[in-house]
Amino acid sequence: MIIGGYYKDELEFIHAFHLKEERSFNLLFDEFYSEIVYFSYKLTNNEAVAEEIVADSFMKVFNRSTAFPSIANIKSFLYITSRNACFDYLSREKTRSRNNYEFLYFMEEEDGSPLDFERMNAELIATLHKEIKKLPPLSQKVITLRVFEQLEPNKVAEVLGISYQTVKNQTWIATNRLKNSLPLLKKHVAEFVLAIVSSVLF
Repeated sequence: MIIGGYYKDELEFIHAFHLKEERSFNLLFDEFYSEIVYFSYKLTNNEAVAEEIVADSFMKVFNRSTAFPSIANIKSFLYITSRNACFDYLSREKTRSRNNYEFLYFMEEEDGSPLDFERMNAELIATLHKEIKKLPPLSQKVITLRVFEQLEPNKVAEVLGISYQTVKNQTWIATNRLKNSLPLLKKHVAEFVLAIVSSVLF
């Protein structure tokens, strides 16, 4: 969390960021790095490239620190810069798969930009990780293995040394708590995410 810890408010953080204080950069990096890497990975389908692109975007932000009047401006710049770098990579490599094109076309909004979904999805995953950390320890382990490792209930039971029924119970408890924690999504996106989660958990 950028505000509420070392910096009492956004104004104090931005002042420190303009002065290129290392602590301000580290807090910014910790806050946004994972979700923007996820966003970039969804576009490039290459984890190493995504990480390199995002690291470069952060360096550009830091080098131009005085150009940003707010955290929202910084975040937008990171997304836009990373997005453009992803497109440059795809243009050079010409490796975007047909599935990626079909997915982007399917999710395209009326304004012609499908990237709102990718950004929303990245932020959803980041939020999901944060909310999972608030669950009881056993629920955390179960839901992480079910959703992110995509293990079947019997395999989760084997890995954790618990019963099959305990896995089912913990999955139910965790998913019901998480439903109330995740941000509201546009209808077609919510249906898409629900379909994925349902296929994994049930």
